[in-house]
Amino acid sequence: MSHKVSMEELLSNEEYTQKRPQIRERIFQIKAPRRFHLGNLFTFLFENKDTVWYQIQEMLRAEGITEKDAILHELETYNQLAPDRGEIKVTLLIEIDDEVYRKYKLKELVGLENSLYLIYEKSDGTIEEIAGIFDDKQFNRERISSVQYITFRLNERQQEEFLKTKRAGIKVTHPAYYFTGYLNEEQLQAVKEDFKKTLI
Repeated sequence: MSHKVSMEELLSNEEYTQKRPQIRERIFQIKAPRRFHLGNLFTFLFENKDTVWYQIQEMLRAEGITEKDAILHELETYNQLAPDRGEIKVTLLIEIDDEVYRKYKLKELVGLENSLYLIYEKSDGTIEEIAGIFDDKQFNRERISSVQYITFRLNERQQEEFLKTKRAGIKVTHPAYYFTGYLNEEQLQAVKEDFKKTLI
């Protein structure tokens, strides 16, 4: 079972535009339990093949892309967001409307890549922490981007434990944004369903 979107799975821009209202509703239903808020600024979207497919279709439509090479480029770019075996991938949106405050906060959040973890409770009640792997193109020494792509890689032990856990979430230990939050039951179930598919 492929975890990535293939060329054959894409609709033409014409067909996609015709079906877009129904598709958007379906994707909204998929995204809802996979969207997780932490504090008042961070929103995480747990990505899966459906969410990545949607992003590719939206980009092709918005840019009017029809040439095969250009479509393949978009596939290659966005398929990096789709989890591989034993991975959980999230897109983090740092949502700040005020432009002045946004510039200040994105500068203050430098170093976030060393401060963010997927956490879950093990059967003995202890908490496992898995450090997020960030896309290094999304930050520099001066400021970070308001969109971050993060991968959590689980080894075989962690994979088994995560599928059994009843409590999981995200922890941020950055001095400028110190929060820990746990997924609700529906969110955890959705993330587990996606994670199981990466192991097939």
